[in-house]
Amino acid sequence: MGRKKAADVDLTIDPDTGDTIKVDDIMDIVETDSETYMGKKGHLVGHESLIHVLPVPALSCRIVLQNEGLPLSRCYQLVGPAGSYKSTMAAEWARWHRLSGGGGFLKEAETKPTPDLRNSVINWDTQAIRVTDCDTTEEWQTKTTKDTQFLQKRLEQKDMPGRTIPFCMIVDSLTGKPSERTRKNILETGHASPHFAIEAQLISDWLKAFPGVIRDWPFTFIGVNHLKVNRDPLTGDIDYQVPGGQALKFHCAAIIELNRLGKIKEYATYKAATISMRTIKNSYGTDDARICVRFKTWLQEDAPGVHRLHSRFEWWEASVLFLCDGYGISAAKQKTLLPKVHEVCDFHSKSGGSAGKLYWSKRLGVPSSDAMPPHDLGLELEKHIDVLSELYPILGVQRRPFFEPGVCFQSKLADYAHVTQQAEAAMLATERAQELQEAAAGLGATDVVIPTEEK
Repeated sequence: MGRKKAADVDLTIDPDTGDTIKVDDIMDIVETDSETYMGKKGHLVGHESLIHVLPVPALSCRIVLQNEGLPLSRCYQLVGPAGSYKSTMAAEWARWHRLSGGGGFLKEAETKPTPDLRNSVINWDTQAIRVTDCDTTEEWQTKTTKDTQFLQKRLEQKDMPGRTIPFCMIVDSLTGKPSERTRKNILETGHASPHFAIEAQLISDWLKAFPGVIRDWPFTFIGVNHLKVNRDPLTGDIDYQVPGGQALKFHCAAIIELNRLGKIKEYATYKAATISMRTIKNSYGTDDARICVRFKTWLQEDAPGVHRLHSRFEWWEASVLFLCDGYGISAAKQKTLLPKVHEVCDFHSKSGGSAGKLYWSKRLGVPSSDAMPPHDLGLELEKHIDVLSELYPILGVQRRPFFEPGVCFQSKLADYAHVTQQAEAAMLATERAQELQEAAAGLGATDVVIPTEEK
């Protein structure tokens, strides 16, 4: 009898006993033994595939993230040239944590803080983000690590909420301060000198360790970084470089580039800057996802004689402009994407005279006669979970289970049942975000009045 070929051998059958080899059971046993040995019972020692996300305001956010929300337990970078609203966007991400009952800790590692602009984003809820100044790379690393560990220790004490509250740790910026050695040399000699890239090595080593600290916790780390623009003297080609070493690219779940497009425009009651956003890297979605969003600012009298800056990212407006006109993406992408979008939901625009362009959609229950500003139609879109569910596959948005405030984060890691209830969960998350937004409006001396669009 000839020898069996490898293709003829049934690898699921024990050749000696003839019994079925239960491969999955064997892997389960090894995993359990490893957890016992490592002293980490209750969760996987290795890779955890389930990703829970923090609710975000609008579809436009989900498009650039390529996820139904912001994945938790992860590290991120927001990068861009000067004046691209990187720090402001970091405050906005902290606001998302606040809307789900959490908050943020900011390590200020630059010498040009903008507290008024930051507070305007969080509606002057000054307790939402706790700020600490840092003079060196080692200082922001130590404070970020220890604050996270102290927070975890307190949360797990008796009668404390445990892993039920989302927090974010922000460093602005990752490469804004020198190492302690470099700083010491400058202070002693009075000048800077060429030296080995100590800061890049320190940041790389720290980012290798810190993700393990926030694993299995509803926390995020947000690093703000600069984008250096260099032009090749021979070819004239522009090269964009993120300082801090190549290792920074590998240790972050996503890197999002921000750029301000054109000048800040002034209207009768507010100013507006247009910001482009694109993913340079995304471990949980496709790279090069793009959107454009306007950032509005205005002065408001919150009490007699007290004028304060207020602001808002127009995420809802950005959703409608993207879906209707392909705003923010290339003409080639518009030709392939928009027809698929409009098969799911019709989006139309018309002139509104002095009110500018108005938008409407039959499927969203808004006829042409009731056309409205894109901001308002974007809010209406968020109420139609069925439409969003059909748009997600077209736009590459991954469905994820939502973080649930008040529910232990770790207890949800093995629970995929929540995924099957996404429509209901998304509605609840939207309703909660709207309730918290209304509650936040009461933090000022008077309600925040959002100016209407003017040409």
